[in-house]
Amino acid sequence: MKLTIITPQGVTTQDADKVSLPGSRGSFMVLQGHAPLISSIAKGKVSYEYRGVEQVLEVDGGLVEVSDNAVKIVVERQIS
Repeated sequence: MKLTIITPQGVTTQDADKVSLPGSRGSFMVLQGHAPLISSIAKGKVSYEYRGVEQVLEVDGGLVEVSDNAVKIVVERQIS
């Protein structure tokens, strides 16, 4: 999947096999072929993995859009 993360610090684009998000109603994971969705995300950790290497980003909330094997995350504030 193509993952795009938009923060006040800039834009990052990379490949990801899975993305875990702190949804406002509970955590959820996005994998290849996920159904389209738009959701708010809560304060917490966004983690994404590509070829067995995991990256973690702490955020203060935002939005996520999933469509056509692309995940776009817009965060209000990156904590770390």
